[in-house]
Amino acid sequence: MSELRKQLDQMRDNYRAERYPGDLASDVLSPRRKWPVGWVIGAATFLAAAAAALMWMAFAPMPSYTPNSEVAVVAPANPFDVMSAMPGDLSLIPQAQSVSELGGIPEMPSVDLNFSLQAESSEEMS
Repeated sequence: MSELRKQLDQMRDNYRAERYPGDLASDVLSPRRKWPVGWVIGAATFLAAAAAALMWMAFAPMPSYTPNSEVAVVAPANPFDVMSAMPGDLSLIPQAQSVSELGGIPEMPSVDLNFSLQAESSEEMS
């Protein structure tokens, strides 16, 4: 055998002799992630509080409303008193004296949508 062949065989044997120091299958397939105790306690506390709130809302008696004639409603005499402090010349849109001063209603421009080849050729000839 040549020297190269001997080296290749020795390297192959060294490669096959290498082994994982533990049980690879159980290390890969077993669940390593365990819930920390704090997370479990926190989640259980949150769920218990949410369940208690839902139970309270579902089974608590609704407060009954009885109208009381002694309730007084206080409202300003003139609700526009607050606006009277504003100056009157704050108009953002100029006021027109008559409808004719406004002008006509805007219209969309007319567009010829004839895209045929005959229309283009007739325009080029004239």
